[in-house]
Amino acid sequence: AEDGKVVLETYDFGGQEVYYAMHHLFLTDCGLYLACIDLSTIQASAAFVASAHEQDVLADENSAASAQTWDALEWWLASISINAPTSPVAIVGTHDDCLDTESRERVHQTVHGRIVALCTRQPELNSHLWVNEERQLCFFPLDNSGRDGGVSLTSLRRAVDGMALRLLEGPPGQPVPLRWQHFWAVLQRTEERLGPLCRRDELWRRSARYGFESMAELLRFLEHFRSLGLLLYFPESSSEELSDLVCLDPA
Repeated sequence: AEDGKVVLETYDFGGQEVYYAMHHLFLTDCGLYLACIDLSTIQASAAFVASAHEQDVLADENSAASAQTWDALEWWLASISINAPTSPVAIVGTHDDCLDTESRERVHQTVHGRIVALCTRQPELNSHLWVNEERQLCFFPLDNSGRDGGVSLTSLRRAVDGMALRLLEGPPGQPVPLRWQHFWAVLQRTEERLGPLCRRDELWRRSARYGFESMAELLRFLEHFRSLGLLLYFPESSSEELSDLVCLDPA
């Protein structure tokens, strides 16, 4: 923006496995990513449990929850590395306020160690994982209650600012033709909308009115706004019918 401000659009990805097949549609190098884990599940799995039968069952359940947390985190980081290999990503440890005072540091170091080990197995993460230099951790503990006076949230916001600045050093920060911005604004107007789905030929006929010089330029326009997550378009599809369709309203 002319005033130096950057507007970020936030997408909350469904973490359940049923949504996994859709994630690659929105993971692009034009985004920055926050991968969240619940620190309270880590504390529960590491807590001392006596040998009574009921507590043994509880220990097994907590251990399973912790394993699921790590499996999900590893899956997410691998998915981001594959689909958005140059985008910055930070790991956020939520529910830091739920940790016992005496075990908080131990939990932090456990999580830090697991992430270091993960980066050893997936070295491609090292170049775009945003670390918490202030706390000397590979992640950002976050107090969900705000009882820390907003200190942890402020730290995370500074990290997001830094990640955004790095992102803008690449293609997302490069200017686009004014006619692209104008045409996109036109497509958002209620009276101009084509519906959620339209064909490339229809878009080409409309774009020509706004100075687009060729179908090749329209395809670059579509790729740009697809990378921003604002539309869906599958030119690489083997289906001619699908490759010709553009979804202007992914939501």
